[in-house]
Amino acid sequence: MHYTLDYTPILPSTNTRAMELARAGAPSHTLVVADYQTQGRGRRGRTWHSPQGGAWFSLLLRPQIPPTQGLTLLAALAAREACETVAGIKSGIKWPNDIMWQGKKLGGILLELAIEGNILNWAVLGVGININQQAFPPELRETAISLQQTTPDAVIQAFCDAFDKRWPAFLSEGIPGLMPEYIAYSVTLGRRVEIITDQRLEGVAERLGPQGELLLRLDTGELQSIWAGDVSCRYTKDQ
Repeated sequence: MHYTLDYTPILPSTNTRAMELARAGAPSHTLVVADYQTQGRGRRGRTWHSPQGGAWFSLLLRPQIPPTQGLTLLAALAAREACETVAGIKSGIKWPNDIMWQGKKLGGILLELAIEGNILNWAVLGVGININQQAFPPELRETAISLQQTTPDAVIQAFCDAFDKRWPAFLSEGIPGLMPEYIAYSVTLGRRVEIITDQRLEGVAERLGPQGELLLRLDTGELQSIWAGDVSCRYTKDQ
């Protein structure tokens, strides 16, 4: 797959830059890369700590498909494989988009969309993977972790290779084609979890629904579909 590279040493946010390029007509598979983000952001409006040395990049896509959570699942699988390829680690995925290693967050995905009718005009997949960071802000020290002895370029190249392998099948099969692999690397399914949406819910993360939603078995026995939220559970050190 051909990628159009847009590199800037310092950006407020690679997602913001990618969305600007999307509105200006940039082609699909434009890859926005920065060494450092001054206003990196994560899901639910959070700040994403993005110092020099990490892999901070965003991928602009123009698939003629309905809006789908599958893009997040696909990017998470590609990011997980990239980390294994370059560092030899066995990481997992916390639903829907966090890359976990040794019980801590190694990376994450932020999907932002522009929709016309029921078709995507464009999608931007923001990816952040911690690399060679020796220290984190106080609020992240207990929950974040970093790859060591690799480079952002190696991780980004490995991500693109892993993404390319899955892209044609995703366009033809959608989310069902991703499910077996995603389930295999999930560190959420089968565990008791707490989820914060507009309310606090607890139960067992039983399985994924056909659109990638998390199906939560509440203590009442009800099976509830969760489309977005903050998930927390206990992990073992090999995840």
